[in-house]
Amino acid sequence: MRGPAGIAVAVLLAALSPVVAWAQAAPSGAAQVATDEHEAARGLTAQAVRLYDAGELTEALALFEKADALYPTPQYRVYIARTYARLGKVRRAVATYGEAVRMALPPGAPPSFAEAQKTAAEESAEAAKHLSILRVDVAGAPAADVTLTVDGEPIGSAGALRLELDPGRHRIAATAPRTASGLQIVELKEGASSSVVVTLTPLPAPRSAPQPRPFRTLAIASGALGVAGLVVAIASGAVLTSKHGSIVSECPNRSCTPAGRALIDGAAPIDHVNLAGWITAAAGGAAAGVFVLLDRRAQKAATSVAPAVLPGGAGVSLTRSF
Repeated sequence: MRGPAGIAVAVLLAALSPVVAWAQAAPSGAAQVATDEHEAARGLTAQAVRLYDAGELTEALALFEKADALYPTPQYRVYIARTYARLGKVRRAVATYGEAVRMALPPGAPPSFAEAQKTAAEESAEAAKHLSILRVDVAGAPAADVTLTVDGEPIGSAGALRLELDPGRHRIAATAPRTASGLQIVELKEGASSSVVVTLTPLPAPRSAPQPRPFRTLAIASGALGVAGLVVAIASGAVLTSKHGSIVSECPNRSCTPAGRALIDGAAPIDHVNLAGWITAAAGGAAAGVFVLLDRRAQKAATSVAPAVLPGGAGVSLTRSF
């Protein structure tokens, strides 16, 4: 007595028997090729049915697909769709049923082909009832700029979408230019409808590169030079002050002793350095002041007034480089 698997194989092979006769009715050369391919496909299908009935669905699916690749028929597509459905891939099952229904039948195809297409249409409608419906809304960016993915599979641009998905957990992600990506994890129930909002957060505007400030650099350099001159002037002035008492004592009544003249001659270079220090300090300070004024004027010129869209409507944006 045959078991359930044997009965299923017998039924399938009986259903496909007219196909063999149809293939053999073709012209001789084509008939031989078609018959060989169909026999090979029938053998693969017999193995696939046994695996299908034993619950080894992944292995069965691979053999069904090999058989369909060798000799495409609506019957094989129906078995592929049924296997997808049992694997929980309902959306893929519905799509495969649709392929079977839309398959163009060759002239003189046996009635079993049309019967398989009718079966595919009926089972597709039943399988579709088990799909989960998910409405996806994306906030934070224009719909035309949004790219949506479901479980890593691109869906395309999104605004508000109605998706038919398999029951279970899904990862809904959205991206758009100049925003941080949004992500939602959803758990869908069989045959139920749900909705989710994926929010995109605008990224902060990149800070513009600081504008060069040559006058500021020149002001600092001039100020440093003026400070150096002032230090030299003060130091040399202190030396001259210390020598002044000795010169006065050696040059009473403006008549200098040889030692006094030597002191005067030695103080002359220091006096020149002192004068140069004061001149440098004055020039550096004056130049620094001029460059500071020029820098401030340049910064005011760099301040711009531009229209900007602000929360709640249009506005004015002040932009300044520092």
